[in-house]
Amino acid sequence: MFHGNEESAKLPPADVFARAGYRSVIVEYPGHVERPGVRTMKAAVAALREAFSATCGQ
Repeated sequence: MFHGNEESAKLPPADVFARAGYRSVIVEYPGHVERPGVRTMKAAVAALREAFSATCGQ
């Protein structure tokens, strides 16, 4: 999941999903807070794919 703009990633939403039996990955937008990169949809999708690959081994 990507969190809302103007905030840093927080764990409470992940806790809600975990209690419901789901696994979640919180991804920081590129170019936001301390994550390097540019703020584009293409960069966000690449970050999501990178996180998915790292957590799911694909």
